[in-house]
Amino acid sequence: MMITKLLIRDMFKLSNNVTVFACEGDAGAVAFAGRKGKLQAGDEVRQSIILVGQREMLNQSAPKSLNAIETGDAVNLTVEEAQSGSWSLLIDD
Repeated sequence: MMITKLLIRDMFKLSNNVTVFACEGDAGAVAFAGRKGKLQAGDEVRQSIILVGQREMLNQSAPKSLNAIETGDAVNLTVEEAQSGSWSLLIDD
């Protein structure tokens, strides 16, 4: 099984209980809806989540290197942790 690893750069919680991760890395043409992901820093896996989709990141300067990945699951990660550069989103292919 292949795993796509994206570095979490930021996180946004929307009013409809959706959390969006701004992630850096090559997601290729991966369709994210319905896939399982893990929030991980080093050897610590904090949580497994189900992904519901991907959005286009607006207002990015070139090159556009961030992916916006969404989940409807409650997320046990703070914005400060997301912005620390220590956390990754690992997606099962």
